[in-house]
Formats: sequence, structure tokens, C-alpha cells
Amino acid sequence: MSDEELRALRARAYGRDADIDGDPQALARLRALEAQVAPASVGSASDVSASVFSASVVQAGVEPAAVPVREASVREDPTDADSREDVAAEHPSPSRPRALFTPRPSAPWLWLGAACIALAALGAATVALSVRSVEARLVAEIAVDPDASWPESFGEKGQDAALFEEFEGLTIARGVEWLSFDESDAMCIVAIDTAELLGDSGGFQIAAWGCDAGSFPPVIRIEVTSAQPQALRDRFGDGTGLELIMRGDRIDVFADR
Repeated sequence: MSDEELRALRARAYGRDADIDGDPQALARLRALEAQVAPASVGSASDVSASVFSASVVQAGVEPAAVPVREASVREDPTDADSREDVAAEHPSPSRPRALFTPRPSAPWLWLGAACIALAALGAATVALSVRSVEARLVAEIAVDPDASWPESFGEKGQDAALFEEFEGLTIARGVEWLSFDESDAMCIVAIDTAELLGDSGGFQIAAWGCDAGSFPPVIRIEVTSAQPQALRDRFGDGTGLELIMRGDRIDVFADR
């Protein structure tokens, strides 16, 4: 047997101008030669695939010897459960560990997780507010000034009305009647730029004001900005929060930094 003879017969059988069907002797010779060079059959569909693959290669003009031969694989019996389990144990698929160790959570668990996150955020916000309140420090105590003259622009001075000592360019008064908008007799305090209050224009702007509520005393809060007196900005700096709480005849001043 020679390779040239086998190639020639294959060309007549599988080539573009195949004519081996009309030559029984040549066809028998081809089958005999292919039987000598073909691997042992395993009785599966891979033999048919190999034959078709060889035919297409010869038809394309490629030498069969240059084409790697794929080994035939023996199919496992689908009824052999033990074999399938052994194969799965040796070569687990990516989806199997995911199914075993990362189950998809159900909707109730998702809602519970969302609720826990919300509660954690709320707790963090509460702690932050508590820390901020603790950090506020007492920076001044302002007493009532018995010698201060009651401004005419405040109207008639009531029995409990009073002016406090000037605080960094702010005049603070209590008992100004026009600050109470109802007949509840609420006690209120007001902070006004002293320079505007004593100016010739006769007008002024209120920096902040607040009234008592039940057992809570009057409180006013001010953020230091460019609109505040320069003395206040020089002492505390822009952006500082101030809280003024009236306690009888004095006012406690707290700063958040």
C-alpha cells in the first residue's frame, strides 16, 4: 500500500470530480486501504462524524495526514446514576456551588434587610445629632443691663421688658410687645444689630427672635454670616452656629465650634 494510491482513490471518491462509483474495483480497493489506516471503531456516532470530516477535508484539497484525528469518546450510560455523581464530584459545574452556598433570598428577607439598613442609618443620624449637641459649648453669659435706655422704636416698655448687655454688636431685648402675635402672653427675646438700632435712619432688621413654649424658655439661634455685626464675625467666624437661651435675667450663649 502506498500513500499516493490512497490519496488518488480518495480524490476519486470525495473530490470535486468523484467517479469512483462507476469503478467497483477501485471502490473496493479504497475501502480496503482505509480499513488498514483507520483506528479501531468504538461503535458510536463519532465514527460517522470522522468520516464526514475526512471527506470534507479531502474535498477542500487538504491532505488528511495534516489533520489531527480527534479521539473518539465513549458516551456514558444516562441510566448510570453512580457514574454521573462521580463525574459531578470530580468536575463540579460553576452553578452547583452557587446553588448550594448562595441561595437566592426570598422577598421577606429582602424587606428585613432593607429595614435593618434604614434603622442603622437612623441610629447613625441620632448619634451624630447627639454628638453635635454635646460639642456645643457655653461661650458667654449676658445679664440684664439696668441702666440701658429703652428704644422708642420698641414701643411702650412693659413690666417684664428689659435690655441685656450688648453682645458682640448685638442688642438683645425681652418683652417687646409687637413680637407676640397672639394673646398668649408669651415671653419673647429679639436680637438686633446695635449699629442699626442706634442709627439715624430709625429702621433696623431683626437678626433673630424666639418665644417661650410651655415650660421651655425663649431660644434664638443665629448662624454667623456676612450679614452679622463685624465683632460677632471676628470672634466666632462665619458659619458658626450660636444658640441664645434666656434663663430669667440672664442669657446663656452656646456655640457649636
